[in-house]
Amino acid sequence: MNKTLCKTVAILLLALVLIFALVACDKDDSTPHSVVATFELNENDGADSFTMRKGIIFKYKQSKLNSINGVKATVRETNKDKKIELIVNNVNKNNLSAVLAAITAEPTLRFMDFYNIDGEPLFLGNGNVASVAVIPDNLDNPAIQIEFTAQGVENINRYVGRHISIYSDNEYITDAVVNVMLASGGAKLSFNSGKTDLETQAIAAKMNAALFGLQIKNLDIKYVG
Repeated sequence: MNKTLCKTVAILLLALVLIFALVACDKDDSTPHSVVATFELNENDGADSFTMRKGIIFKYKQSKLNSINGVKATVRETNKDKKIELIVNNVNKNNLSAVLAAITAEPTLRFMDFYNIDGEPLFLGNGNVASVAVIPDNLDNPAIQIEFTAQGVENINRYVGRHISIYSDNEYITDAVVNVMLASGGAKLSFNSGKTDLETQAIAAKMNAALFGLQIKNLDIKYVG
């Protein structure tokens, strides 16, 4: 065997060794490339429409996941068992913890100063709001009614006459002026949404989702290499 042939064989052998080494390294890399999460919804959801709540979850989870740099998420309902499925692609060791946190995240109801929405919340829904419902106003138009806890009444009374905005995390939901009646000891704030009945129901559903959680059960997370 001449030197040229030997050199060629040696180069080919080295190339094969490198290829096998790369394949082996890739197999040893336990970081998934995709994450698939499935879950069901608790149907004991009070006045909220089950279909409406699914739509809220679709939007919330997809938005939360797609805000992670480089990640692409899709949400769908499986045809077989009607479970909700999240498929998250472009997952790596740098964003895996953020992806898992987003999958399990729950929205937070935030009451903000209408003129300073980038500031700190005036207060949060948790511990301050007892319930959110849709009721007819004096003209039989749909209105939002927020019932406060004793702690919530104390907090909201600080802002009588003020214009407040209500958010689910960073998503604007609605706004209202805190009326004077609340200061006289009432525990409820009611205001006309200016929307149709269905749109008002959607506002209440978003507020309840941020207040009481998404009511997810049987969450299963799988890694796809």
